[in-house]
Amino acid sequence: MPRTEIRGGQILDASVALGADVSGTLLVANGGTGSSTLANGAVLLGAGTGALGNVAPGTNGNVLTSNGTAWTSAAATAPSTEITSPLHATGSTSYADNSSYWGQATTANGWSTNGFLSGFRKGTVGVQRLQSDSTGQTQVRYWINGSTAWSSWVVYLDAADFTAKGSLLTSTASNAFAELTAGANNSVLVADNGQASGLKWLACWAIPKRVVTLTVAGSTYTPNAGSTDRALITNPATAFTIATPSGTAVDGQQLVFRIKHTAALAITWTTGAAGAYLASGVAGLPTTTVANKTITAAFEYDTTQARFVCLATDIIGY
Repeated sequence: MPRTEIRGGQILDASVALGADVSGTLLVANGGTGSSTLANGAVLLGAGTGALGNVAPGTNGNVLTSNGTAWTSAAATAPSTEITSPLHATGSTSYADNSSYWGQATTANGWSTNGFLSGFRKGTVGVQRLQSDSTGQTQVRYWINGSTAWSSWVVYLDAADFTAKGSLLTSTASNAFAELTAGANNSVLVADNGQASGLKWLACWAIPKRVVTLTVAGSTYTPNAGSTDRALITNPATAFTIATPSGTAVDGQQLVFRIKHTAALAITWTTGAAGAYLASGVAGLPTTTVANKTITAAFEYDTTQARFVCLATDIIGY
């Protein structure tokens, strides 16, 4: 290494041979290590002005670990608690603080097929995610500040759950849902328990009519405008009255009567009250049944008249 030497006023440049010109151990203060040997594979550690310390590698797989004041070689500590055995996730399942986890959940939260559970909890905040293997549907629950247990499971929706414009989310069972895509133009949604979703689309003209067989009270039949499109009267015991419909009628609503008996009986229609019946210029109100025939009378509600107006009748029967 270069050396500057002063001899009587002369400055001489030469070299220092460490092996010949230096003896002993070079101190840290002089740029050395303060040590004459170092362990093979060890990590050097500073010690102020003292000789460098070191940490040996230790056991295979060890990692350099700090305890806040010193470094040591120690076995690795897993950052999460790995769940490798089947896990049954219930509303009371809890995990240690500062833990994360994953694993297979069997018959979890009402699902009869396997699901994948993952989540974490840190201090007062946590979240769990449960995904069904069979349907791909996902539920989540939370641990929030002040909680002493996990919240109830709630369904988690993702954009991928919907594949088409106008789709609806429908329940197919407890804790299960499915996409119901939009029907054809001008179709309407109706209840149908035969469908997985309990719903189906129908053309507006194909909506089933609400057919109700009326029951008699004394000698009076009273249809319900809110639940009846076709009112059936079959084999009344005596002459009878058809009373003003109960319920709320809307403008243009249709109500058709089918009346059948084995003999001719007198029919009386309520006509004086709001919401009652009114003959039109082309169709009067039937006044009697026809033996062994079915007669019909078709009405449409007119808000202006506040009456069900008779638009067509078949008083001969079929």
